[in-house]
Amino acid sequence: MVRLHAAIITGLVALMALSACGRGPRNVSQFANGALATDFRSDGTPDDYSPGNLVGSPDVDGCLDSPTGAWAPAVVTSNDSLTSTITLGYPNFINVGEVDVFENLNPGSIVQIDLEASDGSAGPLTIWSQPEGTASCPSIFSVQLSGGTTDDQFDTVVITLQPSLVYDPSSPDDFPEINAVQMSGTD
Repeated sequence: MVRLHAAIITGLVALMALSACGRGPRNVSQFANGALATDFRSDGTPDDYSPGNLVGSPDVDGCLDSPTGAWAPAVVTSNDSLTSTITLGYPNFINVGEVDVFENLNPGSIVQIDLEASDGSAGPLTIWSQPEGTASCPSIFSVQLSGGTTDDQFDTVVITLQPSLVYDPSSPDDFPEINAVQMSGTD
C-alpha cells in the first residue's frame, strides 16, 4: 500500500512538474505595434505616409495611394545609392518563421529584411538580402525561413528599401507604399 501511494505521489509530482514547465510552443502571428522610419513622404499633413500608418493589420484594399493608411519613403529617384529604412516593433518576442510585408502601391523596392531583439538578447539576423523583384499590385512579399523558425527570439523587423528599383520618370509621384508588416512564428 505504501508503494502504491509512493507511486501515485511520484506520478503526481511528475505531472505537476510537466505542467509547471509550461506547454509546447504556440503559433503566434502579430502585427507591428510601433514603427520608426529614416524618412517618409509628406504632403503637408503630419500623418500622411507616416511610419505610424504601419501599426496594426492591413487596412488598405487594392492597389492605391493611401496617405493615411500606408508609409512611403520621402524621395523616389533613379539614384541607386538612396535607401529608406523602417523599423517595426512587435508586442512579443517570438521564434520567427515568416515575415509578410503588405505593399499597397508600387511593390518591388525591398532589398533587405533583418530581425532584431530590442533587449539585445540576440544579434541582428538578416533573413532577406537581395532585390525583391517585380510583383503585381497589391502584393504580400513573404519571406519564409528555411528550417522552420529562428533559434533566437526577436521582436523587431527592419526593412530597407531602394526606391530607385520602382522609379518611373513618367510617374515621379508613384512611390512604393507599405501598409502593414506581419511577423509569425512560435513563442
